[in-house]
Amino acid sequence: TELEQMNLRLRQEVAQHQETARRLERSQRRFLHAQKTEAIGLLAAGVAHHFNNFLTAIIGYGTMMLTRVPEAERERSHLGRILRAADRAAALNKQLLAFSRRLPSQPVPLNLRVLVRDFEKTLRQVTGDRVTLSTDLPRELPSARADAGQIEQLLLNLVANACEAMSGAGAITISTRAVSMPDPDANNGSIVLRDYVALSVRDDGPGMSPGVMERMFEPFFTTKRAGHGAGLGLSSCQAIAQQSGGWLACESEPGHGTEFTLYLPRVDAPAIEIARTDHPREAPHGSETILVVEEEPAVAEVVALLLRNLGYDVLVAEDEEDAGRAIATRGSRGIHLLVTDLKMPQTNGHDLIGRLALANPALKVLLTAGHAEPLPTGPAAAVPVDFLPKPFTWQTLARKVRNILESGVRNHGPPRNET
Repeated sequence: TELEQMNLRLRQEVAQHQETARRLERSQRRFLHAQKTEAIGLLAAGVAHHFNNFLTAIIGYGTMMLTRVPEAERERSHLGRILRAADRAAALNKQLLAFSRRLPSQPVPLNLRVLVRDFEKTLRQVTGDRVTLSTDLPRELPSARADAGQIEQLLLNLVANACEAMSGAGAITISTRAVSMPDPDANNGSIVLRDYVALSVRDDGPGMSPGVMERMFEPFFTTKRAGHGAGLGLSSCQAIAQQSGGWLACESEPGHGTEFTLYLPRVDAPAIEIARTDHPREAPHGSETILVVEEEPAVAEVVALLLRNLGYDVLVAEDEEDAGRAIATRGSRGIHLLVTDLKMPQTNGHDLIGRLALANPALKVLLTAGHAEPLPTGPAAAVPVDFLPKPFTWQTLARKVRNILESGVRNHGPPRNET
């Protein structure tokens, strides 16, 4: 009857309105969550920047002192413990920067099969003897563009989480493959297939409940017992995936294990070979003049001390005005290398580089920074630079400086902040 049809239409309209209300509520929750995450990320990035400065001083003085204390002295073991604690703090700081998407990034075309194979030894040190680690790595695999260090950190986090979930006993499989999938960012409702390279980490642990899966990427959420996790591992993995232009997916069911898969867009470019060499313990020396510009006094002091101990003539400045006075005493062409932070109170590293480059076109530059910064513009964009992320050891600093002075600077550019 007509009345029944009207009732049916009313019920349908009510159902549509209810569904619209639910969609609006979900959208609002996602928006509020995104705002909350962005605010936490900005706070984390600011804290991490200052924290990396403190760690640079601790690790710099510590590694220098370690070389001066005889093997048999008890103080050597104390220094070792200090440096191990500093390394753990630096690793936590990396997770904070990854979560905030400010982790220094230098993406290049990578072969994920080669990356996993070369990193497997390190992963086996994490898994131990009670966990069986196997790989499924097809020989033919297209390239994906990403930062090798970030992908290694993601792998390390996922494998460590799997070991923790299995209580240190079980099996983990790491696999790579090329896939074609619908583009998750397509907004017009159409299905657009795109090519990706997938990297999966699967374990045969207890799996996760739907409630845990719903919150697993939340910052500081953890199911680990106290003292065994800060709750940043998965959130930093997700941020690394997004910063690399991909995404991180998860399949898990209680009693049937868990599989995380990183999807990265395929690139038609030959993979860059990542150099892995065992560096000698002896740090190279030199005698050139180096200008160090650094806002944090503790970092400026330790960097200057390390370089002077290696034989360099070091000038120190805390800002651009101070740097100008230091240069006036030698002339701009008397400076062989500029070592500068990207952030300074009155200016920034890019502006300083641009001004010095105008006076000295042959200027060589080493940028240091605790987190990623925007790419330079203006005169600084044309200056070839190399980059050293904070914190660093004195051996790393010594090798980097010597390589720049002897071999010229490769135009790597500063760490990127592409998000």
